Amino acid sequence: MELIGDRYYRDAYDNKIQKESYRQVLRIMADKLDDWVTKKEIKEKFKGSKTTLDNALFALRDRQIIFGKEGEVGVYRLQHKGFAWWIKLYTTDTAQLQQSLPTTPSSTKT
Repeated sequence: MELIGDRYYRDAYDNKIQKESYRQVLRIMADKLDDWVTKKEIKEKFKGSKTTLDNALFALRDRQIIFGKEGEVGVYRLQHKGFAWWIKLYTTDTAQLQQSLPTTPSSTKT
């Protein structure tokens, strides 16, 4: 996953975006993978001003990092599910990531 991210996603996440607040929007959206997310849903989790959120959404759309839903104002999604997975993997602390993974059942001894 790291190699795929380095090849396809890192440039969009690190180089096309210079503001942490814009990356915060991507992390919020990554929770929904590549499903549509409303601006209202993003705003509920966003730690910043309305203007900063508006600027982030505009810039991310303008750079084609996120897409707006045609015919619906304020509805967005990430480019790909793989991008969402990479964001979650790349930006989540390893210990926290391991806690969120499902555990395998213990083998039973007879």
